Amino acid sequence: MVLNKGDGTFAPPVHYDGVQGPVALADFNRDGKLDIVTSGVDVLLGNGDGTFQSPISSSGAGQAITVADFNADGKLDVAVTGDDSTVTVLLGNGDGSFQAPLSFPGGGRPGRSIVSGDFNGDGKLDIATVRGPSVALNILLGNGDGTFKAPLTPILGGDSVFAADFNGDGKLDLVVSSARGFKVYLGNGDGTFQGGGITSGQIVSIADINGDGVLDLISGAEGRNPVVVVWFGAVNGAFNGPVTLAVRPAAPEFAAVGDFNGDGAQDLVVPFDGSSSDTTSKDIIFLNTGGDSVKLASSANPSKFGQAVTFTVTVAATVPGSGTPGGTVQFTDGTTVLATMTLSKGKATFTTSSLSVGSHPMRAVYAGNSKFNPKKSAVLTQTVNP
Repeated sequence: MVLNKGDGTFAPPVHYDGVQGPVALADFNRDGKLDIVTSGVDVLLGNGDGTFQSPISSSGAGQAITVADFNADGKLDVAVTGDDSTVTVLLGNGDGSFQAPLSFPGGGRPGRSIVSGDFNGDGKLDIATVRGPSVALNILLGNGDGTFKAPLTPILGGDSVFAADFNGDGKLDLVVSSARGFKVYLGNGDGTFQGGGITSGQIVSIADINGDGVLDLISGAEGRNPVVVVWFGAVNGAFNGPVTLAVRPAAPEFAAVGDFNGDGAQDLVVPFDGSSSDTTSKDIIFLNTGGDSVKLASSANPSKFGQAVTFTVTVAATVPGSGTPGGTVQFTDGTTVLATMTLSKGKATFTTSSLSVGSHPMRAVYAGNSKFNPKKSAVLTQTVNP
């Protein structure tokens, strides 16, 4: 466990002995504190300060894990793929412990990756697993009580699978990835999928990197100079780019995504697995150079009715050396757009004497551009007295 200091740097790691395999974070005992569960279904209850209690062992070992409320009782459950061809579901008791495991046919060889979601639109959570590039991906439709139907095998497999709505139609889609590349399958909403043209690169994470409200893909690619690649999503489910980030000594098998410096933009942490002979290499943090801050100021607050008030917005890069944001910014009063102005050296002003008596929730909304992400300022409450 490595705690973020809030400025893009991290405290020294804290190790927990005996914890192995993929992990997931969730609040299993419903105390408002995040807990850890491993694919072997060892649960470490969180203390709320970044530390965790000793593991509670529940059952067996698995290769991959997903967390969801499969029986809709308000208590989180887990599903894991094991060393055989089954999917094992453990229904949660709501206190960090689980009921006896339930096993369901998973199809083929042991699963390498597992995700959950409502793939057929019936309001019941389903499961998708992949079991290797030459073996089909399997869909297990849920019955809503923690049990599942026999698997469907609609499309070819891979090493990992991700589920999200990439084209904004309200239906879950899938990305299936392996070392040979990744395929995007758009969901039909009934448990079947369409598409699947292969693109080079192995997907390691999904996030909205450029802040446009559309999910992007982060992939790793091997070669003479291994790289991390970002593919930017479009509203039709296609992906544009890529933008390439150099990384050594090897392309990552996964990446952590989060706002590590507190600017609202999604950053990347690429782990170094130590398999290379380059023993000087460390985990790499890529701060998002599209991150920015938007600050709004008033020339007079409170002001009097009829008095001219000038609002000034300043948009600045949060990562040094990223340049100065350009483009346009809107000045809004609640949901009403008062003006749209063009930034000059990261600043824009708007003057008005038309504000009515009372309180006005003023805001600056930066539209972003090809280099910087869109962002809103905090609300500035402008008080206008009679």
